[in-house]
Amino acid sequence: MNDHFTNGVIGYLTGFWSMTYFVADALRAMDYLETRNDVDSSLGFTMTGVSGGCLTTIFCSLLDERIAFSAPVCCLSEHENIHFKDLYTSCPEQFGPGFIEVINNLNEIKRIVNERTMIMAVVKADAYGHGACRIAEVLARQGVDRLAVATLDEAIQLRKFGITIPIQILSYTFPDREKNYKL
Repeated sequence: MNDHFTNGVIGYLTGFWSMTYFVADALRAMDYLETRNDVDSSLGFTMTGVSGGCLTTIFCSLLDERIAFSAPVCCLSEHENIHFKDLYTSCPEQFGPGFIEVINNLNEIKRIVNERTMIMAVVKADAYGHGACRIAEVLARQGVDRLAVATLDEAIQLRKFGITIPIQILSYTFPDREKNYKL
């Protein structure tokens, strides 16, 4: 059973976390990919994930130098706002000692991940209601390597605001629309 809302509480009470398996599986997946002839791992791996995958991404980036680009999602909001503004129902495993500070503080993430790991901050959906342009400006000043948005229109909005760091569009963009914009 992998129900964060039940297992997270069990993990908090017992000290045994389902996250242990998520991290072990992700690290083992990279081991497997390195054995394949059709995978070039010479530049490292990219890892991203949402919710439990966000935590997996953060912890794997801490533990393994093969991760060259890390894009954890759902980790830049103040934890209280997640509940008060109904943006997202968090998983109870985030309430373990020390996790909230690590997850919610970009500077802490940058301090603890491998120095060659690039960080991409996801600001889609108006930065989950916090204001994409304002949040992107702060993140760019703090040294995030790139941003991610859901659509071309969101990327255009950031460019018009003056954001100059690279922007990754997470959804498909029709080539005839994309060619008109330098992102």
